[in-house]
Amino acid sequence: MNGDTYFDDLQATLDNRATSLDSWRTVEAKALPRKFSHRVIKILTIIEAGAPWLDSFLHLPQSFCRKNCKVTPLDGRLLTVQSIWQAIWTKNRYRDLSGWRQSWYLDEMSGAKKGGMIQDVYWHTQLALEYTQMMDQDLIALLLDRLKCFDRMLCSIVFGLQMRMGGPCTIIRARRDWYSRSLMYIKLRNAFSRPLDHKNGIYQGCTFSCDDTNLVMRVWLLRRKHVDNTSISRTLMDDSSSLIGSIALVKLALKEDAAFDKASGQHISPEKTVAIATKEHLLDELAEVKIYNRAIDIRDSARLVGGVVSTGAQPTCGLQDARVHDAVDLLQRIQWIPFSMGQRAEVVSMQAAAKATVGLEQLSPSAEAARSYMGALKKALIQPGNRAWVAFPLVLALLVKGHTA
Repeated sequence: MNGDTYFDDLQATLDNRATSLDSWRTVEAKALPRKFSHRVIKILTIIEAGAPWLDSFLHLPQSFCRKNCKVTPLDGRLLTVQSIWQAIWTKNRYRDLSGWRQSWYLDEMSGAKKGGMIQDVYWHTQLALEYTQMMDQDLIALLLDRLKCFDRMLCSIVFGLQMRMGGPCTIIRARRDWYSRSLMYIKLRNAFSRPLDHKNGIYQGCTFSCDDTNLVMRVWLLRRKHVDNTSISRTLMDDSSSLIGSIALVKLALKEDAAFDKASGQHISPEKTVAIATKEHLLDELAEVKIYNRAIDIRDSARLVGGVVSTGAQPTCGLQDARVHDAVDLLQRIQWIPFSMGQRAEVVSMQAAAKATVGLEQLSPSAEAARSYMGALKKALIQPGNRAWVAFPLVLALLVKGHTA
């Protein structure tokens, strides 16, 4: 590692990054001179050589982030907040391992891929569905989601795979030591749980978790190819989809998935498994197929990592309209912030614009919802009573990320 590179990465970190339990705030770390980063590098190099992690790195807050309006533990994820000093080490080392990563990365994988986008997953699936319909062929799109994938990861398997693929022993040993000695503190608002030991799971929020997940999913892809080389499967982290030509092959794939789950500690979520078929007779046969003793959810359209795949059905505007309405509520509050236009635009970019645009790349809100959003956006940037000093489309293009003129 290089102290200057470490210092530059530290300076590029956002000031509002969450603080870990070692109490080092990002702004305080960035205020230190460059030579301090060189001293930190010396400590981290000694740790990589075999020394144990400092105690301050071992106490990790876990923020609980809900995925939807439900409040059960299965409806959210725990995000780990590392010490700023360890987080920069992780970022630095993850970048250093790009060559090693490419040595085992498969074309069918999209998670944490340089230049990759979520469109890389659903685009191929949608194209295959449209083509087979046009050619009047049988095709089944099987969309799988794993239940609490990160929490179910087995460290022995993860680190074993990294060693098997020729990963650097120093980094693997340092990470193994960190996992074996670290303690979790689940954070709900301003309260923390008692320290929790853990025997499985990887820290979602640590950059290396991308490699951990991709290595396990690589095994899944190879096993799928081994039992059926005619089907096509793709992954984006733990989300996966398969294009299969017959019901018999669907049953074979699910049987293999059950064996993989048993060996890896993973568990396909029956509630989130969806099948889309191009022919009526396939729908009838799919109704008899079960996964973990539950029938597969059969639809003519479904969401797949930010997009929608279908056999021609048009999705309703309900989901995207709800997102836009939530953004409008935020905009109505942002308009009263006593900041400059540029400062309010930054708040809009981080909050409302992201809520309205991210994750809905293929979907459009209704015309009424779009008009409501644009009206609230204009008021948020140009407060009531103030005259616009520039054309509003230009304001959007210059100030608000996610919007263009």
